[in-house]
Amino acid sequence: MIQCVGSRCPERPYCSRICCVQALKNALALKKLDPAMEITLFYRDLMTYGFSEEYYTRAREKGIRFIRFTPDNKPEVIMDGEELRINSLDPVMNNKLEKKPDLVVLSMAIVPEDNTELAKILGVELTPEGFFKEAEPKFRPLDILKDSVFVCGLAHSPRDIAETITQARAAALRASAFLSQDTLKSSRVISQVNERICAGCERCINTCPYQARIINVEKGVARVIDHLCRGCGVCATVCPNGAAQLRDFETKHILEIMEEAI
Repeated sequence: MIQCVGSRCPERPYCSRICCVQALKNALALKKLDPAMEITLFYRDLMTYGFSEEYYTRAREKGIRFIRFTPDNKPEVIMDGEELRINSLDPVMNNKLEKKPDLVVLSMAIVPEDNTELAKILGVELTPEGFFKEAEPKFRPLDILKDSVFVCGLAHSPRDIAETITQARAAALRASAFLSQDTLKSSRVISQVNERICAGCERCINTCPYQARIINVEKGVARVIDHLCRGCGVCATVCPNGAAQLRDFETKHILEIMEEAI
């Protein structure tokens, strides 16, 4: 068995999480079928997190061999006629190894589908790896920047079944809490537009991550959709005229706070 095939590389730098544990479970299952079977597992770093560490302990007790490799010295699989060969380096003895296995099992990377179109439809962001991006990893791990959209399981990142079920239950709870409200109230700290100095350049509209700003065609100025605005302040940073500001955080308020502090 060879781990990290297509994972933890420049194209996919993330760990697929489930591969090591699944490989250990498969190896133990094979040993149960035939205790005399010789099994070797090539790995970079064995990620048996949580209570899965017991599988590694049991595998060592059953005589399963573990050979570590580095990105510069990956095992080489060669088809020699009808025979398989694996060339590798023993990191302990620093010797070359050659094995002739009956079967080679590759632990492939978990790769997300192309979610670009779906992300556009939902109005949400994707991570550089192609998974759906949460609003905040620690405090809002199931929420997406757009309200009423939640993420769990493999849509979020590589997960095992137990973690996926836990996340799915939590996401369902978040959705239930959202739907149980009779009315939705927006935060008081939201953006506003000073129409007197707004030039209608639409920079704030193009940069708003919540699609909370539109152009007022009749007046030729930007307008805020209050219930979508989350007061992130991006619009205020890109507005060249200073027309976009957060309510109660206008320039005069900031200057008064600075004067008090000084």
